[in-house]
Amino acid sequence: MDDSNKFRRLCAAAIGLAAVLAFLPALRNGFVHDDRIQVQELAVPRSFAEWVASPAQPWWPPSHHKNLWRPVTRVTILIQKSIHDNTGWPFYAVNILLHAAASVLLWLLALRLGFSPMAAFLAGLMFAIHPIHAEAVHQIVGRAEILSAIFILAGLLLSFKQSPAGAPAPHWTIAIVQMTCFALALGSKESAVIYPFLLACVMIAQDGFAVLRRPAFWLRMVLLGVVLALFLACKAAITGGLIEPAASVPYHENPLAHMPFFSRLPAGLGILLYAVFQLVLPLGLSPDFSAISLPIETGWRWPLAWLGALFALALIAWAIRNARRGRRAWLIPAAALGAWLPLSNIVFPIGVVTAERLWYLPSTAACLGMGMLLSKLWSLKPELSRIRSARILSVALLGSWFLTSLVYARAWRDQAGYAEWTIRRFPESWRGHVGLAREDFVSFGAARISRFNEGMAEARRAIEIMPQLAAGWYWLGANATFAGADYWKEAESSLMRALALDPNFAEAHQQLATLYEMQGRKAEAIHELETYLASGQAMRVDVIRKRIERLK
Repeated sequence: MDDSNKFRRLCAAAIGLAAVLAFLPALRNGFVHDDRIQVQELAVPRSFAEWVASPAQPWWPPSHHKNLWRPVTRVTILIQKSIHDNTGWPFYAVNILLHAAASVLLWLLALRLGFSPMAAFLAGLMFAIHPIHAEAVHQIVGRAEILSAIFILAGLLLSFKQSPAGAPAPHWTIAIVQMTCFALALGSKESAVIYPFLLACVMIAQDGFAVLRRPAFWLRMVLLGVVLALFLACKAAITGGLIEPAASVPYHENPLAHMPFFSRLPAGLGILLYAVFQLVLPLGLSPDFSAISLPIETGWRWPLAWLGALFALALIAWAIRNARRGRRAWLIPAAALGAWLPLSNIVFPIGVVTAERLWYLPSTAACLGMGMLLSKLWSLKPELSRIRSARILSVALLGSWFLTSLVYARAWRDQAGYAEWTIRRFPESWRGHVGLAREDFVSFGAARISRFNEGMAEARRAIEIMPQLAAGWYWLGANATFAGADYWKEAESSLMRALALDPNFAEAHQQLATLYEMQGRKAEAIHELETYLASGQAMRVDVIRKRIERLK
């Protein structure tokens, strides 16, 4: 075997193994947060016709007004669930392996871009172990981020096999494969919309800006535009819209969704700098992605907004400087800014201020840049004490990332761990307190009544933090329902309050029905169950209908 090929195989194996080891604790995870709805409660198609129709289902039920469509990710989950049902570890095993594959693809792309073997290896290794990827790997639904990145990286790698420079048309086989990669990436996660921009950057890096004068280049962009147009048309037809309506985004989740463009602009720049801090020194990671995780000031009063603007300008200046010198390093800041823009809330508001899983793809650019800088550090003469110290610090940095990934895994072990980690990081996190209220409600055992009382206390704490929080009132009512007859009045008023705040909170109708049934108010219980069925959000419809018949 050729020595260079053997070395490459060893590099690929090392990167893949590092990714597996860093996130191996995911195999012990239960169903947490969105996984409960998107995976645990997801119905597996029972016939060929249902399997054919499954890709045409929205990611969230229409009542959530999310306007998200991720057929590729949904199908992979359905295939697994049809094999092993709700056994959790195989889902997470696939996530880990997919992340390892993405890490190896990034290493390959760095090599094809002309990075030195050391820089490419460090980039792939840093991406493999980075703790900011915990949310994507440790949540089954985070697979959307990983799959999208895999298809984007694969498509970019294929661009290096295009027809020779100056050919009048692209190689049709590669063009079709790239279109397929783009379609699969979009079907995994909508953020793949930046793929044409990234592909254009890679093609320019290969052949210079002269490529912009070739019809083949623009034909490739037109074909990708057709793919995007078809995807958006299907998305609009299936979900009823292209982006999540700002009115459906709770203010406590993302206040930027309710602000004008010129207020979102400085906030988005501040988010950029915040993400840079997390990518370099991930010390404040938290599974809470509500507005409390990153308090934002409107306008330019927020210091991070000015620092973010300066950082963005520095990236642009770096890109221009490298482009003028004929270096491909300009791809790094271009890719970083391009990947950041769709999730910055600047162009259009999204459902959250920011979330760690959103930085999965942008972190590829960060790891490429840091890999290049560290490789230069290791190429300097080791005789200088400062160089030796810097090398020790770089090794310590990578080691801290690896250990942080292992420790942070506890935040995703189960729903209680998720809530407790959130509260440790943000004591005022309403999401954490609501999570504990839910866990106290679903806990079983001899101390059941005391757990309901604890659940009520957690729900009350969430309501103190966020009085307009429908979920807080719901879990207060749910726990009070079973805490004893003395709390039934509070249970009813809390559940009614939840519905007043969120009329689409269908579960509150089911819980009210349970409360009324316990009180012997059968007619009211039947009405609430029928309302629950009519909402279109009911789970286990057959069971609900049997309850109605029994009450009649």
